[in-house]
Amino acid sequence: MVGAVALTANEKFMLERYKRTGGSGLDHGCGDGRLVGLLASDGYDFWGAESYYGSEDFRETSGARTAAGARDRIRLLGDDFRIPFDDDTFDSVCSNQVIEHVEDLRLTVRELARVTKRGGVGIHLFPVRETVVEPHLGVPLYHRMPSSLRRPLARRWHKAGRANFCREEPDFDLWYRQLGPFFESSVRLRPARTVLREMKREFEVRPVEIEKLAFHRGHAVPALPGLVPLEHRRVGMAVEARRPAVSPDSSRAVSGQMASSSTSASPRSSSMRRTSSR
Repeated sequence: MVGAVALTANEKFMLERYKRTGGSGLDHGCGDGRLVGLLASDGYDFWGAESYYGSEDFRETSGARTAAGARDRIRLLGDDFRIPFDDDTFDSVCSNQVIEHVEDLRLTVRELARVTKRGGVGIHLFPVRETVVEPHLGVPLYHRMPSSLRRPLARRWHKAGRANFCREEPDFDLWYRQLGPFFESSVRLRPARTVLREMKREFEVRPVEIEKLAFHRGHAVPALPGLVPLEHRRVGMAVEARRPAVSPDSSRAVSGQMASSSTSASPRSSSMRRTSSR
């Protein structure tokens, strides 16, 4: 428990990272707004954005769980995935198991960058194709199986009592009728390198899997070779994404000016180089 709100382990990590930065913050894909409500009640300038998977039923169910203090701070993501905030709004942006749900990864990354201030930082936690246990159904390798083998595999895991929500819904057919179509329509587990490549188009990206693991364990964890890929297989990725303080266009303009100045001074520079080479 943090205050009066029960947070997940991932949410506790995001909370700790946000408080390092402070300032204005956004939980992208905030669900029922636990972080939003907690931080807003403590006086932080913190907001949420949520699509509710485009489902009115899910929106109503999630909305019923949303704390009153968070409802006015959660904005609806549109069908075009545009985040409904102005450019350069937030000092900090976070997301927890959201990246694997977006249809257009490049557009989403651009939107995350657009609403982040120059020099602002984000923390994003998400499973990837390398993750062994598919995290929504809780079935190992489900996402890597051919479609024809997914249902039989899920049935065995559900029967063994090890699938997610199998105790809440012991009837496999009813369980799978909900989660099977959800996975097919709303889950896109991409390779880690694919997500990193897209994020690096807009952000300076730093892996923080080891820091996250240390936070959960409550003590330092040595940066052993192979530990980060192991975390990808165990739970997924954790990345810090910092928006560059200077835009790439500005950097190129400065470089061009320096090159132009160097060219205009070429006779003198050539003479100096000839002198120094003797």
